[in-house]
Amino acid sequence: MKKVLKAVAVTAAAALAVSCGSTKVAYTEEELNQAFAAGDYETCISMVQSNNDKNSAIVYSLDADMLMHLNGDYLGSAKAFMRTQGDMQQMTKDTSGGKAFAAAIAGENSVKYAGTTYERILAYSMRAANALALGDVSNAKGVMDTYTGDYKDVIAPIVAEQKELAEQSEGCLESEKITSALATLKAVDNLAPGMAGVVTTIEEVVKVGTGKPAKSDKQYETSPFLSYLGTVIYAANGDAGHAADFASALKTDNARVDVSEDVAVPAGKGRLDVVALSGTIGKRTESGRPTSMGTVPLANAPLMFKIAYPVFGSQNHAISAVRVTLSDGTTKTATLVEDFDEAVKTDVAFKARGAYNRSIFRNITKSAATIPASIAAITGAKKTLESASNPIQQKAGEMAYAKAMDGITVGLTAIADAEKADVRQGAYFPHKASAAGFTVEPGTYSVKVEYLSGNNSVVETKEYNNVVVAAGKPTVVVSSCAK
Repeated sequence: MKKVLKAVAVTAAAALAVSCGSTKVAYTEEELNQAFAAGDYETCISMVQSNNDKNSAIVYSLDADMLMHLNGDYLGSAKAFMRTQGDMQQMTKDTSGGKAFAAAIAGENSVKYAGTTYERILAYSMRAANALALGDVSNAKGVMDTYTGDYKDVIAPIVAEQKELAEQSEGCLESEKITSALATLKAVDNLAPGMAGVVTTIEEVVKVGTGKPAKSDKQYETSPFLSYLGTVIYAANGDAGHAADFASALKTDNARVDVSEDVAVPAGKGRLDVVALSGTIGKRTESGRPTSMGTVPLANAPLMFKIAYPVFGSQNHAISAVRVTLSDGTTKTATLVEDFDEAVKTDVAFKARGAYNRSIFRNITKSAATIPASIAAITGAKKTLESASNPIQQKAGEMAYAKAMDGITVGLTAIADAEKADVRQGAYFPHKASAAGFTVEPGTYSVKVEYLSGNNSVVETKEYNNVVVAAGKPTVVVSSCAK
């Protein structure tokens, strides 16, 4: 499929109408996926903006913001990302690690989603990329200026919050609440001999932590892609000093992209850089590992703990490379600047252990609240049944006993079913950012960007015409293919 891209002019009113989601659409996940696969991004935007889960509002905003970019609404996307950044920052100010821990103890999705560090940095990248796609180099510089000035204020609080949450989660299985809950479960042995053996199994799970994710202290705090954008944007604005600073950051990140002729364009030449955003970012998924604790005595009910925490799922990405060809016949394979799957993996590795601990905590404390009362109800119903002196009492006793037996099974099943890992994330950020740089004669060029599969067949082709390259500075073309 070939597409010829032109600059998109969007009025402020139209951008506002799209970004505010004036049209509400009920949908299923399958319908959303089908619309996305068909490239019907307008329908996707209406769908995701119809969600009213306040705890996940940031996720839906990030999705809508990115979908606007994919739909060619670069102005609307830039404005929307800026609003979302403000919402994320306000939410971080309102939520400490302690508050996040308290909410997570109730359930992982009880925590208001405030955006991960990589999503916050990607929001800056997409604002800058949108400006470049509109040919607004000055506004792109403004985005980078804001990022440079606000980086510590924006990233440091969420890094600190996540560290505090991880520390509190690390100690939650040694808390007084766990000790008390285990003692409560052991006391059930008086009514249902054999419960102590089940509790011993639970204690072993807590002590040994079989399958517990390894501890990771690494958080995603810097982006090679944003450093690349900073290099070419400042170079395009004639600010060689800041361009060199960002180029140095690229070297620190071991990025392979060569920006030396962006920072210092050879005399009399122009520089054409093509940024290619391909695929969609890899997703986290749920471990959902059920663990048998044995059978609750007397009730004959299986006690299963579902230990839920996020993991990075294996991904199938259709695009493996990008080929860029200029109208003068020059061809290059774009160099990978950043693989954002790695950002998700880093984030998951940092959060998985804490989520594992909190999941065990919830399983134990909820079981301690459910099992004793259920066993007491079963014991009472059994005594009533045994003392029945007539058919009516016998029938009533049988019904009460059956209800008590069913009640514990339902209660224990509900505890396991309630365990869900937090797998929320922006779904439509790119999988990879790649770049191809050309040192060329000043002039007007056409650019063909081919997105290639693993066997080098063309997944999609996009063309950009009338690209004017001036002497002495970079000109940037931004291309996206979400397949």
